[in-house]
Amino acid sequence: MRLVRYNPWSLLNALQGELHSFVLPGVGTECAEAVRWIPALDIEEESTRFVIRSDLPGVNPEDIELTVEDGVLSLRGERSIERGNCSHAERAQGAFYRSVSLPTAADPEGIEASYDKGVLEIALRKREQAVSRKIRIEH
Repeated sequence: MRLVRYNPWSLLNALQGELHSFVLPGVGTECAEAVRWIPALDIEEESTRFVIRSDLPGVNPEDIELTVEDGVLSLRGERSIERGNCSHAERAQGAFYRSVSLPTAADPEGIEASYDKGVLEIALRKREQAVSRKIRIEH
């Protein structure tokens, strides 16, 4: 059984490849054509914070840019893979960009990021008023 990863842009990429080979026949090989890379994100909500994790193997932490502006957290960077004389390439490389709209409960001033063993972890502290608390009812 062959494992195939779903890529919503595969048809568009295939069309672009066909147009490229029509305009420039003989230029580029399967290895030269970089597989587009869009790193996946996991987002978890904990009691006092939100945590975003992304697997970025092979990316140098200095090559990752993390910004927040107008309630949007943006992650961008680039991964390059040196390939020798190969006939097939599946490992994705190149520039990547992801953006996430922050929930209103997230404090944009309380963001911390760490990178360990190829995993980027971004912790966003919740605003003080967003943390749930029990309210005593007087009677």
